[in-house]
Amino acid sequence: VHIANPEGWEGEFASLGKLSTSIGLFELLKRRILIDDIIIEDLEIALARNAENQANWDGIAEPTDEAEELAEDAESVGLEFMELGHIRVENINVTYQEGTAPIETLFALELLEGSAKKESAVDFEIEGEVLSLPYAGNIKGGTLDELRTRAIAWPITMTANVGETTFKLDGHYPGKEPAAETDFIRFEFDIPRLEELVPLTGSLPDFGSVRFAGQAKRESRGKFKIPELNGNIGEAPLSGNVSLDILGKVPRMDGSLSVEFIDLAIFADNTAGSPAAASDTKGKSDSASGEAPIASEKSSEPESLLPLVGKLELKLGEIRGARNGAEISDLFFQLGIEQERASAAVGLTLAGAPLEGDLDLQRKKGEPVSFNLDLSGKNAELSDLISFYAGTDDFEGRFEEISMTVAGNGPS
Repeated sequence: VHIANPEGWEGEFASLGKLSTSIGLFELLKRRILIDDIIIEDLEIALARNAENQANWDGIAEPTDEAEELAEDAESVGLEFMELGHIRVENINVTYQEGTAPIETLFALELLEGSAKKESAVDFEIEGEVLSLPYAGNIKGGTLDELRTRAIAWPITMTANVGETTFKLDGHYPGKEPAAETDFIRFEFDIPRLEELVPLTGSLPDFGSVRFAGQAKRESRGKFKIPELNGNIGEAPLSGNVSLDILGKVPRMDGSLSVEFIDLAIFADNTAGSPAAASDTKGKSDSASGEAPIASEKSSEPESLLPLVGKLELKLGEIRGARNGAEISDLFFQLGIEQERASAAVGLTLAGAPLEGDLDLQRKKGEPVSFNLDLSGKNAELSDLISFYAGTDDFEGRFEEISMTVAGNGPS
């Protein structure tokens, strides 16, 4: 089976190597559908987005009544679905290409196997690979009869291990009658090593284990709200609330996140332990001394600045381990994210001096990211600010007003 791309796109959208099934004919004569076995093999799906930000799957996720009409037609002739004795799915591969960039494998399912019966709970085992990481898990649900009638919300639970990370989802597929007590999904992500899920060149700082948990409420198709998000980044507690829209051309996230503290020592430790630092320390970062890191330029950078858009308020209570023991606290970013630009109102307290300003990040097509930060403050203790830079407090007096600008682009 081969499915062509929409008009204006080259190649195939999907292909299926094998589909076989066996149906109980004797049961079918009784107007009962009993599927003994389904085997699906070698399903390829090729997702793509062009330079005009159009995707070859646009329109596929639009709401449709066809499935419900088919179900009603089946009921009108008295057909009753009884069970799926055994299902086995092998080798599903989903790829993605952004413009002319290389094709990447987003998701690979090596095996899904299980059964589903009218009056028994659905139970499937899955294994495969996502973003080059192996995963294995289990999907459990209510009965097929409950899913068919949709008289009540259908319970579903999923647990999966992706590398060393554990994902847990527990919720309901909405029924015909909305029910506030079931119209949500509980989730919990335990990530021992953030670096494992964020594949970048070089090494990420050792944040320690990262955990997110909360309850997502489905507001409409593809839109979710998480009124209470909590967790931790290493030893630092995290809290917030976010709204997600995952069906737009670019995912959107709005809300606020707050982290109690971050320790700069993890950046210094990461640099000191890296292979590059062992062979060449010139120009490398030492966050404890306040010198800025210099990143290596990549040969092919994505055109989008970030993989999402939205408005976020970010708060950081304290930065520990700053140069010369300086106190840095009460950071906030009121961040607006567009596809090629991010801007924010910024505030912090540095060595007792309250500073406010603006941050601007831009990526124009074919150019590296440009960076501009303006900060200003009033009535700052001269000794506090001098000690931040020079490590000495042998100065007296106050700054009536102070301002600074930091700007640059690309790797510098």
